[in-house]
Amino acid sequence: MLYSQSSLSEGVFQVAYVVHDIQVAQRFFNETLGVPRFFVIENITFKEYTYRGQPVECLQHVAFGYAGTMQIELIQPLSGENTVTEFLHQRGQGIHHLGIQVADLDHATHDMAEQGLVLVESGVAGQATRFAFLDTRAISSWSISTKTTRLCSSAFAVVTSKGWMSLYNIYTK
Repeated sequence: MLYSQSSLSEGVFQVAYVVHDIQVAQRFFNETLGVPRFFVIENITFKEYTYRGQPVECLQHVAFGYAGTMQIELIQPLSGENTVTEFLHQRGQGIHHLGIQVADLDHATHDMAEQGLVLVESGVAGQATRFAFLDTRAISSWSISTKTTRLCSSAFAVVTSKGWMSLYNIYTK
């Protein structure tokens, strides 16, 4: 069964922003938009990481907060080339992707490839959070990325695992 637009939209849980300075961005989201606090992971790297079909290494800071039940991710690239650095160079700071949770990453990325989306980046975050970013510009002006249980959209899309979703329960209490 193909992932339909409605089944993908039901899994949206995250809006991710690429930023130059993660501390400045946190202050903005706190003071201007009321996001109460962020869980910060500095110097994050990924396993089994590929960008445009080639093994790569990158380093970045990330921060996770919540606006209601919507997860806000801030991403500051530090080194290496990936969709984040490409986005920042081409477009500047802004919305990079929407996180969309899916039950089966391989199935979802296969179905999206069948619909014309191109895999741009993939890897594993943390212990087992698989992800994939797909370029959707071939079929629209939007992009989608996928992780094991997360799919995202902007210039790229991502799918992540339920392990990251559990941060909401811990973080908002």
